[in-house]
Amino acid sequence: MGKGFIITQLLGGLGNQMFQYAAGRRLAHDHGLELKLDASILHDHSPGQHHVNRHFDLDLFTVDPAFASPAERWRYNAHGLPRPVRLLRRLLWPMSRRSACIEPSFRFQPDLFQRAEPPAYLAGLWQSWRYLHPIEDVLRRDFTFRQSLPPQSTALAEALRQPGSVCLNVRRGDFVSVPDTAACLGFVGLDYYRAATEFIRSRSGSPARYFVFSDDLDWCRRELAWLGDGVTFVEHTHAGPKFGHYLHLMSLANHFVIPNSTFAWWAAWLSRSADKLVIAPAQWFRDAALDARDLCPDDWVRL
Repeated sequence: MGKGFIITQLLGGLGNQMFQYAAGRRLAHDHGLELKLDASILHDHSPGQHHVNRHFDLDLFTVDPAFASPAERWRYNAHGLPRPVRLLRRLLWPMSRRSACIEPSFRFQPDLFQRAEPPAYLAGLWQSWRYLHPIEDVLRRDFTFRQSLPPQSTALAEALRQPGSVCLNVRRGDFVSVPDTAACLGFVGLDYYRAATEFIRSRSGSPARYFVFSDDLDWCRRELAWLGDGVTFVEHTHAGPKFGHYLHLMSLANHFVIPNSTFAWWAAWLSRSADKLVIAPAQWFRDAALDARDLCPDDWVRL
């Protein structure tokens, strides 16, 4: 392993953390360097913060990460620091300002791995499959679930592995109840789910059996009754710590209908189904200025 390291900043929920880890892992892999994580935002639950309180969730997987020290975080990341502190930092470490790599837009940044000079600090969302693709095998090993599914989920897991199984994920929760999140993302709507299930019906070689995973199952039972008697609403008794078992179970399905949720995105990406169909929203964000064309792999269907 070469000299230096890569630090990647973690924020948001599990899906966001997986993207941020993956971008850092890719850069570290390309340079033969150690990856360190900055989880300070996740650990800061003090009043007055401008982010939803989250927790470090990557311990659901078998990765054994190193964490950046406070001194390393302060030295290599100027993002968000007051101007006097940035000036002091520049005087102490004049070369360190070149190390911070702040994501300039939501689009894939093809030159990221050329312009980031190790030791580099990555701050952004990095939500594109293109960052992941060159080290897909590495990431699949890293994202191996630490805990096996419990006995109570064995039958459900086996059913999800059968031909024709469809993981249909409905994200509501903060997407409808938190104004800022609803304005940025929002619920994708029933018309999307009707179009997606119709597409799967027309393309799948096996009769579809739907497994609904959601943070609002009561709503799903009322509004998705048209799926018929064969649908299974997966209860939160299968969720596991930090909803890790839920993600594991979702990833076992043959096909996927996902909303604009990174949690569901990773379930579909982790799936090893050879003939999987993945349906994702054409408009990921309500704000059309946020260009999400690089988010999903080219063989996923956008509706």
